[in-house]
This record gives sequence, structure tokens and C-alpha cells, in this order.
Amino acid sequence: MVLRGAVSNVAALRLEDSICSGAGSAEYGELNWVVSADFTQPFIFSPRNALSASVFAERQSLQDVFIRQALGLNLTLTRSIGRGTPLSAFYRPQLASLAAAEVFFCSSFLVCDPQEIDVLVSSNFLAPVGLSFSRDRTNRAFSPTGGYSVAADVEYASSITGSNFDYERVVAETTRFFEITENLVLGARIRGGWLNAGPFRGLDVEEGETRPRIAHPQKRFYAGGANSVRGYAQNQLGPRVWSPPLEDLIFPLEEGAEPVCTPAEVADRSCDAAAVPWDDRFARPGGGSNLVEGSLEFRFPVFQPHLRGGAFVDFGQVWNGGSDATLGDLAVTPGVGLRYSTPIGPVRVDVAYRPRRTERIPVITSGLRAFDPDRDAPGDRLEAPDGTTLDWVAVADLALLDPRYRLEDDPGFSWRRFQLHFSIGQAF
Repeated sequence: MVLRGAVSNVAALRLEDSICSGAGSAEYGELNWVVSADFTQPFIFSPRNALSASVFAERQSLQDVFIRQALGLNLTLTRSIGRGTPLSAFYRPQLASLAAAEVFFCSSFLVCDPQEIDVLVSSNFLAPVGLSFSRDRTNRAFSPTGGYSVAADVEYASSITGSNFDYERVVAETTRFFEITENLVLGARIRGGWLNAGPFRGLDVEEGETRPRIAHPQKRFYAGGANSVRGYAQNQLGPRVWSPPLEDLIFPLEEGAEPVCTPAEVADRSCDAAAVPWDDRFARPGGGSNLVEGSLEFRFPVFQPHLRGGAFVDFGQVWNGGSDATLGDLAVTPGVGLRYSTPIGPVRVDVAYRPRRTERIPVITSGLRAFDPDRDAPGDRLEAPDGTTLDWVAVADLALLDPRYRLEDDPGFSWRRFQLHFSIGQAF
């Protein structure tokens, strides 16, 4: 029996306000943790088999997507089918609740009613069964110079397995390393994923309507970051949603200007937010059900034995559906970096440049309805910055606006399209 604990997101709030804007803000910057009790029994029916069980509790966050608290059990039966080649069958039931996921469900699955969102974010069982395969033929644990690795996971969850979320999910990844000459290494990686979500049975629907097909946000795919496509910030490649404050839409952005939209336009979802300046603080990843990403990286010495450099090209994309996936959507981001060897692995600094992009991004804001003196108190009315009141009341429902926000980068070279990453360990 082994007792284990770990914390992460240490000092994220302080870093967010200084040198690392992607560390985590507000509730996303709070401490993450996990505690577990692990048990392993080798030699189950054969010297090649091992049974492991783990009971855990954790708090984990995915920046700008969700915060998850869970209590669960991992049961895994592993068989060694060769050197460095385990094959595992697993069952991973957990009772998990979510926070800060309202915008995710409204934008990704059009579930914007607060009562329905409450059902989705409250405690639900996520209980997949699956198979996991890996094969590692690299010559080093850190910074390999030759060999290859392959890994694949297949998961299935439904009411049969005790899960409230139904889905099938497949992820596969392979890496390959070539030592061109002494200390000159070329590495390559490609990763793909597919997710098929089933109907969520916990939501009530009218007769004749179909239940929405909803995937748990933990199982969606996200791209961008220090170990993904490095021209993008963490999770910022792929479908996103923009959530500007309601005040920026219905009150003047500057003195003497006209409001971007009227309250009536927000209420009927016809408000066009195009005149509101883009602010990355209100952009949130939505994830997708299909993923392709990969990298080519040339690694070379700078000052031996500890300092090395890297020149790389990353590519990738996340799509909401397989029918929408085209290779023309792939983002390609070149970059360079430095790696300093330490006992815990290389400390890495990378900078990458992303291409010009044009996106049509869903816009979500707070819902509105007309003031009703029979049900509303006078103090419920919206108050403008100048102290005047409007005959409109904010409601709990989120409003998914019909016109999408067109985000287009300036043509030509731009310093704003460089992305800097600090991390520990190689990208792959």
C-alpha cells in the first residue's frame, strides 16, 4: 500500500499577473491537488500480470474550461507482452462535480438553461472501461536520441458501466527519434483522437424531442500549449467561445458613443457584438471531438553538456465533428527554443509564431427580459454607469447570440502572434 499526494498550480495567480499570462486566473489559478491510496499485486495467474487498485480524491482545473472535483477508483489489470510493452484493461469509476463550466455547455451543446446546467455540473458518475497499450523502444527516459514509442487508449462508457455520460473515445500517439550525427537529433510526433458522445439521460425533454448528445468536458480534445501546438496558448487552438460582459454590449464603451446593442437585441439574441474590441480574457476553449496534432523538432547542442537548442514546426487542429475536418484547417507554427538539463529533466523555453487566422466565434452573454412590475422589484432593473436605469432585468439564462464574432488577424508580420512557453521536460 502506498499513500501519495501531489499539488499543482502553485503560485499560478501570482504568475498570471506577471510573466505567465496562461498560468490561471480567478478560480482557475487556485491550488490543484490529488491524494490517493495505491495497491499493486504482481503475479496474478502469471509472472507477466499485475493488478493495481487506487482510491483517489482530487481537485483539477483546465484553464478557462472547467474545474473538477472527484472521488474515484482505478482498477487496472496489466499484462507485459514484451519488453517495454504493457497491455492494460481498466475500469475507472468516479463521482465528479464541475464548476465554471456554464459557458462550456451553452456554447458546445446549446444547453443554456440554468436548471439543466445545474444537472450537468452537479455530481455525476463518469465510469469508463477500456484498453490501454504502449510500447517504448526509445534509448533514454529523458531526451531520447533514437528509437520510437507508440501508445493507444480505447474507452467506452454507458449505463452498463455505471456512467451518467455515454461515449466512445480513441486516442493514439507515436514518436520517432533519429540521431543524424553525434548530438544532432531529429524527433517526430503525431497524435490523433476521436470522440463519439451519446445522449445525456439526466435531462428532461419534451415528447418527440431527442436528448442532447453531451460529452463530459474532461473527455473533449483541446490543443495548443507547451506540449502541443506551441504557436498557441494553452488550449487556445480549436473551437472557442467569447463571453464579453453584458455591460460592454448595452452601455456605451466610451463617453458620447452609442451602445453596441440595445437590450431588446440581447433579449432576442440578435445582438451583433462586432463593434466590441476583442479581449482574450473572455475567450474560452470549447474543445472538440476530433483531434490531429504533430511536431517535427531538430535538437542540437549550444553549450555542452547542459544547454541545448531546438528548432521545430508544430501542426494541429481540433474539430467539433468529423465531417468538418479538412487538412486545410491545420495550423502550422514554427519556432525555436532552449533546453537546460537538470536532474528532474530539461527546463525548456520555447517561442513559436502562429499564422494569420480568421475565426467565426460564438458569443455568449447574460440573458435579459423586460422589466415586469408585477414580479420584479424596482431595484432589479439594470443601472447604467451614469446612474440611469433601464426597464430591463438580467436573468440566469445565458444568451447565445445569433451573429458570431469575426476575429481576423492583421495581415503581414505581427509581434502579437508570437507565443512564449516555459516548461519542464521535452515537448515529446
